[in-house]
Amino acid sequence: MKAKVLFFVLLLLPTFWSISYGQFFADLETGIVFSSPYNQVRAPGKTGTQVDLSKDLQQQKAWFYRVRLGYTLGKRHKISLLAAPLSVKSDGTLDKNVSYNGELYQQGKSTEGTFIFDTYRFTYSYDIIHENRFRLGVGATALLRNASVRLQNPTTNTAYDNRGIVPLLHYDLWWNPTRRLLILSEADGSYANAGQAFDVFAGIGYRFTPIVSAKAGYRVIQGGTRGDNVYISSWLDFASVGLTIDWRQKEDK
Repeated sequence: MKAKVLFFVLLLLPTFWSISYGQFFADLETGIVFSSPYNQVRAPGKTGTQVDLSKDLQQQKAWFYRVRLGYTLGKRHKISLLAAPLSVKSDGTLDKNVSYNGELYQQGKSTEGTFIFDTYRFTYSYDIIHENRFRLGVGATALLRNASVRLQNPTTNTAYDNRGIVPLLHYDLWWNPTRRLLILSEADGSYANAGQAFDVFAGIGYRFTPIVSAKAGYRVIQGGTRGDNVYISSWLDFASVGLTIDWRQKEDK
């Protein structure tokens, strides 16, 4: 999967650099998934046994990374592409029999769970407020997901895969209250009867130069789906750090 993401980024770089670099921006973020209050799955959605990958098994801490490349049209219109792969593993011994995706996982057997939520997103955002020290953008995101939940023990191995495109609302906030300090927030999200998806970040940044800054903060991904084939409800907490290169800041100063 990492090779696919690297290919995705390398494929896009010539396109962005062929355009005037003065409106280009890029963001690299990494960190750790440090907590999960719940990560529940059931397949089929109505007749399968519910298993919580963070409670019935022991969920491991996992590293993550994401890469965003973007371009500004004028000063207020922004488009960007984001690659955000994610894989979280759990292991332990089940204290009950679990019927999952047509297979039976017996109580007392060592079992491993793998939660995959890879997303690729195209975002359009418009700055409804655009000042030198404060910007607020709103827009929409098209999210392409490649999700999978796998349960595996020495005798049984099956996964429920879920792929699709989801429309999300978007906002991004950038505040520069002092020369170096940044206050940052962004989110994609939507809610419907069949499920919901929210990805929210809040943190602070430090401006090394007018175009280069670092950030650190908290990210949460909460989402799920409720259907006949599968039920998923997840909450994942992230501690993240990142580096941003934004040529727009140079032009505005």
